[in-house]
Amino acid sequence: MVYAGTAPVDALNPNAFGLYHVHGNATQWVQDCYERNYELLPATGKAYESKPCTLKIRRGGGWQDNPWKLRSAYREIFGKWNATKQSGLRVARDLMPDETVADRLSGRDLARALQHELKRVGCLSGAVDGLWGAGSRQALAKFNQSARANAQTGTPSQNALTIVTRSAGRVCLQ
Repeated sequence: MVYAGTAPVDALNPNAFGLYHVHGNATQWVQDCYERNYELLPATGKAYESKPCTLKIRRGGGWQDNPWKLRSAYREIFGKWNATKQSGLRVARDLMPDETVADRLSGRDLARALQHELKRVGCLSGAVDGLWGAGSRQALAKFNQSARANAQTGTPSQNALTIVTRSAGRVCLQ
């Protein structure tokens, strides 16, 4: 579906983490102040907030942008006084020290996240749809065999998601 402007909040499917419109709907203002030198930014993922903070960062690209801007790694400098019809923000909260995004997922969101990771490591050839059927169970069994892991395949679990997420690169050869 194509929109001549920003799309309604739930018009498209969410990603594996349950987030809507991460790329291409509205350029997202982030909390960070602009810093030219990436080495000065916190390695912890915390926002960079300098004083004074006259220049801010926008990420992700909006509906009027070129395709190469439609990724979270894209950033642009923007005066905090500027606003456009393709800019927005995403309300977020900090995770607790021992909490991960996976800890907050359940049901179809958990299944979708696990399927997404199984596809990333080359074990799932089917759809990432949040439906945990025979294909998803076979993909996790294939992962277990290829990675010498022991994640339970019956239903999606936080433990299985953690095990698959920790795998770097392709594990299963198609």
